[in-house]
Amino acid sequence: MKILHTSDWHIGKRLMGRERLDEQAEVLDEIVRICEEEEIELVLLAGDVFDTYTPSAEAEDLFFSKIKQVAGENRSVLIISGNHDDGVRLSAVTPLAEEQGVFIVGNARKALKVATEKTKRKVWPVQSGKGFVVFENARGEKAFVSTLPYPNEARLKRRNPIFHTWTR
Repeated sequence: MKILHTSDWHIGKRLMGRERLDEQAEVLDEIVRICEEEEIELVLLAGDVFDTYTPSAEAEDLFFSKIKQVAGENRSVLIISGNHDDGVRLSAVTPLAEEQGVFIVGNARKALKVATEKTKRKVWPVQSGKGFVVFENARGEKAFVSTLPYPNEARLKRRNPIFHTWTR
């Protein structure tokens, strides 16, 4: 299975007050080209999609248009929220995103929707639970991915299900 791992896009980040969306668009176009040239089947985006919890409309527009291109016609993309992302906001588009082959794990460690039959994608989720997903391709190759979003302070103050204790 051909996997491309990427992270820390920080879409919307400004440098010394200067807008950088054009540069960010060029980098994302390069990722799309790499996916096509290398025949990538699964893209893992491990956090920090945006540079802030409340990205600008322009930053969100860039992300949504480019992530659709990254997924293309037959690739799957798994996005796990990072410390700069609002996981709830990021995963709000899940019902639409999954139709495009884009699977999003926000703050809640929910199971992803799994395919009950082969799809047009080169890989698809065949098993998922709280904190993991397994993707499989047509050749039967599988990739197990731990889907732990960035453990921000607010989440750490809640009950910790791993240790069955209360943390502060």
